[in-house]
Amino acid sequence: MKRIFLLEEDDKSLNKGVEIATTDKDLDIYDNLHIGGRYYNVILKNEEGNIVGVTNYSKQNWEEMNEPKFYCPHCGYTYHEADKWGESGEVECSYCGAGLKFTKEVEVSYNVELIKTPKLIKIK
Repeated sequence: MKRIFLLEEDDKSLNKGVEIATTDKDLDIYDNLHIGGRYYNVILKNEEGNIVGVTNYSKQNWEEMNEPKFYCPHCGYTYHEADKWGESGEVECSYCGAGLKFTKEVEVSYNVELIKTPKLIKIK
């Protein structure tokens, strides 16, 4: 029987994790698990192979991740149409009324499209 431990964000050691499930399936590093409606990735495995450490992850909305982000540093309101505003300028936040001065910064980025989902192991 394999024991599955959720590891802490700041300490990825097996002895600090919280046990979240057990399984009789063989698990390897980089396996993707689905446990109780959540997604996890195996990142550690003890020498005997009977304890694994996982971190959780969420499926992302890729369109939202690839949108340019312009937000008010005062209230946090996000403007999705800011890419149409030009290279620089001043605007008033339509949410809180703060005055904002902006300059567009251009960098190389990649649009990544999921064409094949990874193997997902369901654990009950």
